[in-house]
Amino acid sequence: MHGRYKTEIENLLDKGYAERVLSSDIDASPGGTWYLPHHNVVNPNKPEKLRIVFDCAAEYAGTSLNKNVMQGLDMTNKLIGVLVRFREQRVAVMGDIEAMFYQVKVTPSHRDVLRFLWWRDGDIANQPEVFRMAVHLFGGVWCPSCASYALHRTAEDHKDEFDPEVITTVMENFYADDCLKSVENDEKAMKLVEQLCKLLSMGGFRLTKWLSNSRKLIESIPLEERAKSAKEVDLDNGLLPVERALGVHWDTHTDVLGIKIKPKEKGYTRRGLLSIVSSVYDPLGFVCPFVLQAKKIFQDECKRGKDWDDELEPGNLEQWMKWLQGLPKLEEFSVPRCIVPREFGTPTSVQLHHFCDVSMVAYGAVSYIRLVDNRGHIHTSFLMGKSRLAPMKSMTIPRLELSAAVMAVRMDSILQREMRLEVQSTTFWTDSQIVLQYIKNTSKRFQTFVTNRVNVIHDGSLPAQWRYVDTRSNPADDASRGLDAKQILCQPRWKQGPAFLSADETAWSVEPEASPDLLQDDKEVKHEAKTCAVEAVAPDDLINTLLKRYSSWLRLKKTVAWLLRFKAWLRNHRQQEPEVSLQVHDLQAAEKAIIAHLQEKHFGEEVRALKTNGTISRKSAVYSLDPVVDDDGLLRVGGRLKMAPLTEQAKHPLIVPREHHVTELIIRHYHERKSAHSGREYVLCLTRERFWIPRARPLINRVLRDCVVCRRIRGKTCAQRMADLPKGVWERQIRTVRKVINSLLKDQVLDDERLDTLFCEVESVVNGRPVTPVSDSPDDAETLTPNHLLLLRAGQPAPTGNFIKQDAYGRRWRHVQLLADQFWKRWIREYLPTLQLRRKWIDPQRNVVAGDTVLIMEETTPRRNWPLGLITRTFPGKDGLVRTAEVKTRQNIVVRPVDKLCLLESAD
Repeated sequence: MHGRYKTEIENLLDKGYAERVLSSDIDASPGGTWYLPHHNVVNPNKPEKLRIVFDCAAEYAGTSLNKNVMQGLDMTNKLIGVLVRFREQRVAVMGDIEAMFYQVKVTPSHRDVLRFLWWRDGDIANQPEVFRMAVHLFGGVWCPSCASYALHRTAEDHKDEFDPEVITTVMENFYADDCLKSVENDEKAMKLVEQLCKLLSMGGFRLTKWLSNSRKLIESIPLEERAKSAKEVDLDNGLLPVERALGVHWDTHTDVLGIKIKPKEKGYTRRGLLSIVSSVYDPLGFVCPFVLQAKKIFQDECKRGKDWDDELEPGNLEQWMKWLQGLPKLEEFSVPRCIVPREFGTPTSVQLHHFCDVSMVAYGAVSYIRLVDNRGHIHTSFLMGKSRLAPMKSMTIPRLELSAAVMAVRMDSILQREMRLEVQSTTFWTDSQIVLQYIKNTSKRFQTFVTNRVNVIHDGSLPAQWRYVDTRSNPADDASRGLDAKQILCQPRWKQGPAFLSADETAWSVEPEASPDLLQDDKEVKHEAKTCAVEAVAPDDLINTLLKRYSSWLRLKKTVAWLLRFKAWLRNHRQQEPEVSLQVHDLQAAEKAIIAHLQEKHFGEEVRALKTNGTISRKSAVYSLDPVVDDDGLLRVGGRLKMAPLTEQAKHPLIVPREHHVTELIIRHYHERKSAHSGREYVLCLTRERFWIPRARPLINRVLRDCVVCRRIRGKTCAQRMADLPKGVWERQIRTVRKVINSLLKDQVLDDERLDTLFCEVESVVNGRPVTPVSDSPDDAETLTPNHLLLLRAGQPAPTGNFIKQDAYGRRWRHVQLLADQFWKRWIREYLPTLQLRRKWIDPQRNVVAGDTVLIMEETTPRRNWPLGLITRTFPGKDGLVRTAEVKTRQNIVVRPVDKLCLLESAD
C-alpha cells in the first residue's frame, strides 16, 4: 500500500497537480496557510484504483478548512434526472472525465491553504517537506461547485461552435464527472461522442472510458478511449460487459438495469440490520417493495426501545433471516433501460400514470410511462417507485392515503421537470374514494392536516386528473404492503403496471359513483358553528368596497367618473361613441357622487330631516354647523359667513364624516398635492375651502405623522432612556477633568516639563476628592478620599500657596502652581455638587426593530442629502433597550446610535 501511495503522490507532482513549496515561501503567505492531512480511499468495486483524499474537514483549534470556505452553488444535476433521461432513447452511451477535479486550477494566491506534508522520494526516514495542491481536490466542500462551473463554462464559451445537442448534453447529462446520454440511433451517437470530446478538450477535460449498448459505436471509439471492460470484448460475437451507470448495474448486452448487492456480515442486531438495508442502492425504487419489509423489521425493533447492539427479537430475527435469503435473488431482477422498445414505432402519445396506495404498515407510489406509436401499439414502462413506513405514531388511513397522494404529486413534479419527452397527459390513480372526495371538494372545510395536503395536491395537479382504480389493479399496493424476492420477480404488475394500461382508454375502469353522505360524519371535516349575534352589523356594500381599494383621492375620482360615464352610455342605449378622455365636469360629478354616498351612510337622517322639516335634531353631531341641503341634495355648512367676501364653496363647504377612508384620502390629497407637505393649520385651511371635517385636527395630525416625506423633512431622531455609563462613575469624572483642563489651557502652550508638573498636581487633586459624604461637623472623622488608598494619607488638602494673578508671571514653578490652584477651585465648584444627584432620562421609548426604514443623520451634510437606510440588526442593552442599530444603506452597512436615526416607516 505504501508503494501505491508513493506512486500516486509522485503522479500528482509529475502532472503539476501538486508543487513543492520553496523554503523562502514557507513563511510568506499573504492569503494564510492551512496544512491538510491526507489518506487513501479504495472503492470496493474498483480495488485496483487508489485515490488520495485530503481531509478538509479535519479540525484544528476548533475550526477546519471546510468551515472557512463557502460551498458555492449546487450545479450538479439531479441523480434521478440524469438516470431518467438516460432511459429515453434506444442508443445509450456512457463516458467519464479523467480526474475532473484535478483539471480545474486554484488561484496561486489561494494555494497555501492547500498545503500538505510528504517525504522526499517517499522515504519516511527523512524530514517531511512542504507541498501544496495547485488544483481542486477530493474532500473540499467547494470543489464540486468549482469543477461543475468550469465544465458548464466550457460549454457556454463554445456554444456557437457546436450543435445545441452537444451543449445540452454537457449541461444536463453529466452527474459530476460521469456522462450518461441516450440518442435515437448509432449515427447520432458517434457524432455526439466526437463533438463532446472535442468540446471538453477545449476546457482541459479528457472524456474517456466510453461504453455503449451499440457495438457499432464502441467499434468507432479508439481502443485506449474505451472503458476497461470494453477493451477486451469481441465485438463480433462476444457478450457486451456489465457496468455501473451511476451505481445502477447496466447490462449493455441485454440493455437492462438491475440491482446487485454484496452484503457483509454485520450481526443480527439493529445496527447490523440498518447497515445492510442502507447498502441497498436503488435510486429509482426498482425493488422498494422488497426493501420495505426490512424497514418494517427495523421499525419494530425501534419500538422495542432496546440498545443498538442487542440481538433482534425472535420473531423479527426469523423474518430478517428470510429477507437475507432473498437478497441474492434480486440479481435476477431487471428493468429495460430504454422505455421505448426497439421494435416500437414513433411515439405519438406520451402519458404519465401515477398510482398511490396505503396499508397499516406503509404508504407508497409508483409511476409508469404509457406510449402509443403511430401504428396504435401500446407500451408501458416502469419509471420510478417509492415507499415510506407509516409513522410510529398512529395515523388514520385517510390521512395516510392523502400522504400517498402527495407523494405521487411530487413524483410527477420530478419527472415532468427532468424528462425531455413531451408528455401529453398525466393521470393520478387511487383506490380511496375519500381522498377523491377531499381533492374534488369545493364546499367543505377540513382540519389543518388535510387542508395542507389537499393544497399541495391542488398546486401540483388538477382534480380532473384524479381517477379511481380498484385495489386489485393498483400496483402501488405492492409499494405499501411489500413483496418478497419471489413475488417481485414473478409478478409483472410491479414492473409493467396494471393490465388495463396496455388496453385502449375506453376499456379503463369507470369510477364508481360516490355517496353524497361520504364526508358527512368524517372527523376531518370542520363543522359549522352557529352563534346568535347581539348586534347586527351591516356588511360593506359594493361601493364601500370600491372606495376602500384606492389610496389616492384623484385616482378614486377618475375611477368613479369612468363608471358614471359608462352608466350614462348604457342608459343612452349605446347611441353614441363614448369619449376617450375625462373632462373637468366628469370629475366634479364623480366628487358629488362620492360625497353623496358618504353623507347617505353617515348623515342620512340629517339630510332627510332638512328636506322634510328644514331643521335637524339638537343631538346631531353637525347641529352647531347650521347645515343646509344644496340643489344637488348634498349637506353643506350653513354657518354665519353668508355675507363674507368668499366663494360659495368656502362659505358653505361640504360636510364629510371624520371616520372614513375617503376623508383620509381628501386630507392626504390636500397635504401632498396642495400644500407641498406643509403643517397642520395650513392643511386644515386649504381643506376647509371645500370640505368641513368635524374635529379634523387629530385626523390631520395622524396623516402628517404617517407621511414618509414629512418624516424625512422634519422627523426627529430616535431617543432612548439614557444608559448606564460604560465604566461606572469614574467615567463621568473624566469628562469633568477634561473640561477643566481644556478651559485652563485654551490659549496657553506649555512645554513638557510644565505640563507634566501640572498633571501631577491635577492627579493629586483628583485623588483627593471625597468618596464619602462630606460632613459639616468638626467632630466627625476625616472624609475618605482615594489618596487614603494610594498614599495611606489624605495627601495635600489643597495645592500649596495662595497665589494671585500677578505671581503667575514670575517663575515657571509659580505658573504651574497658578494653574493647579485654578483647577482646584473649579473642581470644588463643579464636582462636589454632582455628588448630590444623579440625573438620568427615565422615560423608555419604542425600540427600533429590524425592518424599520430610517433616515441616517449626518451633521456635515444638509438634511435633504441624508441617506436612507433599512435596519438589519439591533443591539439591545442589558436593560433590553436598543440604543445602537446596524443599518443597511445603498452603498454599505453602518452601525449608528439611535439618536442619529430618524424613523420614517416602521416594519409593522
